[in-house]
Amino acid sequence: CALQTPHMLILSLLFISFLKGVLWPSLGSIIYHSIELEKQDVVFFCCALASRLSEAVADLALGQLLFWGFSWRSSLVAFGCSFGALFVMGILSLQRCLAMGVHVEYEEPPDSPTWSASYSAKWFRLSSDLSGWLAFAVLLGTSGIWALAGYLAVMLQEKFELTPGASATAASSLLGGTFFGLFLAGMVTYMKGRGVGRVLQLVQANVGLLALVCMVMMPSLPLWKWVVCLLLAGAGAGPLMYLPYTVYCSSVPRYQRAFSMGVLDSLSQLFGCLVQMFFGNLRIIIPKQAGQVMYDGATLGFAVTAAATMFLYRRLGEENTPLYDHF
Repeated sequence: CALQTPHMLILSLLFISFLKGVLWPSLGSIIYHSIELEKQDVVFFCCALASRLSEAVADLALGQLLFWGFSWRSSLVAFGCSFGALFVMGILSLQRCLAMGVHVEYEEPPDSPTWSASYSAKWFRLSSDLSGWLAFAVLLGTSGIWALAGYLAVMLQEKFELTPGASATAASSLLGGTFFGLFLAGMVTYMKGRGVGRVLQLVQANVGLLALVCMVMMPSLPLWKWVVCLLLAGAGAGPLMYLPYTVYCSSVPRYQRAFSMGVLDSLSQLFGCLVQMFFGNLRIIIPKQAGQVMYDGATLGFAVTAAATMFLYRRLGEENTPLYDHF
């Protein structure tokens, strides 16, 4: 409530985003060390679903508080206090679960004379690992989907001459599809195992890619078909936004996992910001052609993601599973 200048507000948001960036690799490291390898895919699906659900709940909660007459500052304080209490409860519950020692994996780290030598060794191992580059390519390819989602409501409003409310509803189909795709892949992984779950992820990815190709090749599709294609594209992209690179990080030595997650996630986020800036400049420079170029870019990026995911899963040893003989 004490924030009175734009600079302080921006600094506060940067600080919150920094903490969020630290929490995800830390949570991943906890999962790697405390959950059995066969069950890790399901746990990461739960975390990804919680992440997507929390964004929707936050938007609805803040909107409802504003509707009740709260100012935006008081709404943030009320929501922040409620979320803070839940966060503390979650941390305490997690601490008790970890104290039970569900799964303890011990691995001796290599001897390093200095911190700088250890840090350099981690960079060298990550940069020289082909699987690491494939995981990075998966994340880079999804940047186009994230960037497209940021401009989708405006693009749909212009393309189909919709009202702001109708365009926002139609645009939600893309991120809604990611939630559905995560839920479907997570349930199949839970019931049938990670091998079948990863095959389904590849099937979803190819269906989503086909939907994006239809949008690019047939720009005159009616609105309802456009929304269906966006839903399918989101369902295909959802699992690939989270799972492949966490699967890669589970394959590296224990002392390398949090580092690998942090580096891959942060660099892909930086690339995503650059893609979003590029899309924004397109709408300024060539407003009439920008939409088609953005769809083309998202489709190309998603094709890279689907291909990199397939090669990554095969390289990590899944080719020994009979179900992967078809890919």
